[in-house]
Amino acid sequence: MSRRKKIRPGEKVPVHITGREKKLLDELLLLDDEYVKRFRKVDKGGDFVGEFTLGDLDDFLGWIAAEANHAENPRKEKKLDDLYGKIAHIERLYDDRLWNGDKLLPDDPVRAVLAGIFDPVTAEALSKKTKAMIRKAAKSKKKPKEKRPTFWSTDLGHFLDENGEVHPLPASTAKLVEYFGSIVAYTVSLFSPGDELPPVRCRRRPNRKACRAMIQAIPLPPDGLEIQWACPVCRDAGLIKGWRGTPWEKRGLAGRPVTEEAEKDGAGGGPSTGAGTRVRTGAAERKPTFSATAMKRWESIDPSLRMRILNNVFCSRCGKNASMELLGGRMQRKKLVLKGRCVRCGRPVTRIVESE
Repeated sequence: MSRRKKIRPGEKVPVHITGREKKLLDELLLLDDEYVKRFRKVDKGGDFVGEFTLGDLDDFLGWIAAEANHAENPRKEKKLDDLYGKIAHIERLYDDRLWNGDKLLPDDPVRAVLAGIFDPVTAEALSKKTKAMIRKAAKSKKKPKEKRPTFWSTDLGHFLDENGEVHPLPASTAKLVEYFGSIVAYTVSLFSPGDELPPVRCRRRPNRKACRAMIQAIPLPPDGLEIQWACPVCRDAGLIKGWRGTPWEKRGLAGRPVTEEAEKDGAGGGPSTGAGTRVRTGAAERKPTFSATAMKRWESIDPSLRMRILNNVFCSRCGKNASMELLGGRMQRKKLVLKGRCVRCGRPVTRIVESE
């Protein structure tokens, strides 16, 4: 077996494809356009060449695998499998890890010293700050345990007085009650004639990193007096009771207040989603841009299923189902193609909704 060629981290390698393979990539729905635009035509012949880092090639292979899984035509699936094998072979020819002669170095120099790869002279030349980092890393070998998700059983009526107002509560408790109330308001707005409220982000911070997924919630049959909610990423979940007649139900029935500025934004910034879904960009909010036919298809979907669709998206970087922050949609080959970005890593993602 031939040895892999060692390259620097982040160094790009050439990828050659034929004209037919380039045409196949142009027809794919899920593939991010960023990868297709990297290929340029070679002067001689009809072949194309593009430059990618090994990390980009790994993402690229994830998109092609997702397309092959969604292919309805067996012939097209075979072509995608062949293209996947070709690019995977190119990826296996290179190695971008850190090397010191024939010894593999960890990405972190502190880990390299701890592993005993550097000689004592090199270790003595390290700065005092690096030595302090080594001692600290040696003491904290155990990773912090991730807190298990909690199941919350909440009765909002316990936090209201006789007039239906919220009792004076400690700051931390009031923040938690408002979080549960926002879930109620959003769920009620899904089934009210008013404009839908924005979805609620998960409040947990697993391993001190914010979980940016959107909460799924639905009233339980037969009477809908209980609302069940869950986070699809960190699995935090709960059950909310006693929400009828609360201020949060009234907020959900009223829907999102429409200001003159919002009306101008809707008139000049493309069609509305009809579901009131808005995407936060920096400090401002904007509506996702839908084509007219895509808007009609998206509105025909049951409100309780929309959030399930957005929370069941393939991300090539995360390597598993993720939640999508919706940016827009269009109809292509009688299928609704939703465009957005992964709430976990920010990578562009695509979700295809099959026709009925």
